[in-house]
Amino acid sequence: MTDELVVQVAQGQLLGKKEGQTHAFYDIPYGQFAGRFKYVAAPNTWGGTRLATKPGPIFNQDINRLGPVMGSKPEEKNQSEDAFRLNVWTTGSQTKKPVLFWIHGGGFLTGGGALPWYNGQSLAENGDIVVVTVNYRLGALGHLYQPGVADDNLALHDLITALTWVKDNIAVFGGDPDQITVAGQSVGAWYTLALFASPLARDMIHRIGLLSFPGAAEPLTKDKAAMLTAILLAQLGLDDPAELTQVPVEKIVTAQGAVALEMQKRTGDPVPTGFYPYIDGHIITGSIMQGALDRANAQTQLFAGTTTNETTAFFQQPAVKKQANYFEMIQKTTADIFQIPTQTLVAGFAAQQAPSYLYDMAFAAKYPMMLACHCIDLPFIFNNFAQWDNAPMLADVDTSKAYPLAEHMQAYFTQFVKTGNPNQEDQLDWPQFAANHPAKIVFNQVITVEK
Repeated sequence: MTDELVVQVAQGQLLGKKEGQTHAFYDIPYGQFAGRFKYVAAPNTWGGTRLATKPGPIFNQDINRLGPVMGSKPEEKNQSEDAFRLNVWTTGSQTKKPVLFWIHGGGFLTGGGALPWYNGQSLAENGDIVVVTVNYRLGALGHLYQPGVADDNLALHDLITALTWVKDNIAVFGGDPDQITVAGQSVGAWYTLALFASPLARDMIHRIGLLSFPGAAEPLTKDKAAMLTAILLAQLGLDDPAELTQVPVEKIVTAQGAVALEMQKRTGDPVPTGFYPYIDGHIITGSIMQGALDRANAQTQLFAGTTTNETTAFFQQPAVKKQANYFEMIQKTTADIFQIPTQTLVAGFAAQQAPSYLYDMAFAAKYPMMLACHCIDLPFIFNNFAQWDNAPMLADVDTSKAYPLAEHMQAYFTQFVKTGNPNQEDQLDWPQFAANHPAKIVFNQVITVEK
């Protein structure tokens, strides 16, 4: 790869751009739109050279409910039903480098690999790895259950298609197709584990990273998924499910909030249930945690952790913050939704002799009602604070503590991507988790190990 930043993938030539010491390639099609609720089709080929110099669209979505901690980006408004795109950062193609395939979070409803928060320049540059970020369909557009109208678990199928594209093409970017780590945050971690457990994807994955895995959310049954579809049809005033293919996409996106609240009334679930993956019998065959544990062995490696106060991010409403039991509620919901499932999973992997590493992100926001909230680990792992310029969770952050911590966290993460073990010289040793030695590393203003 020379300075002209041109590579040849299966579909044609791509022209990228220089970002620092990396070459960045944006808006690369891994597939093309074949119709709403249909499996993604093979991507088009092109003659000449396709410009891959700026981020493309993300999939249709409503306003990000985590804006009160993450902030917002104008790129969130660039939306399309044809956003089957991924992005690549690399320092060059001269040697085979390990690959990070990153899956964004967003509660199954928002987000996109094209958003600046997931800019992979620093990860690729400092870690000497190839970084890939990816879009996948969201909400009802990604997980509607309606036989005869919607194909199964489209968002997961999108991710499998993108991962297959990476395996087939990443070598021209200097990536090793036989050394791909799949990782993600929040729902991105959920999808990561689902892919690891799935018969359709697991042969491509041997190393996974789970940041803030919401393990309390198991796949829906088909009965619950059908109930969501019925509520959506009622919200839109439709009798024939086939009409969903013709409704303006904005109407489907807007209706989803009311659908989740109505579903919560009917089921009594503590958290509103929206459109997310269901047991379809081939991509998802049952519990993703059990499926992953069944597959874990000495040749699979796991990096997983949570923030200390995950759920403050979801409870920033003024009335909620005034509740006397606010911090007790945060502690319980953080434990139930994130920490206990993550620790159970890590312990289960370790019991299968799978090298496993557990962390706690305890670095807190200045605002006392936010603390170490959901998403606060992202700017540290990506070490791209400039992309988080309007994030309330980083307001008045002590950069003399945050920047060195980011360098360490990123180094641990990229070393895991490269070797399956986060440890390297000049860093505090991060012990492997074991039943008789349930150690974890704590990332705070000072890094410590709890044994």
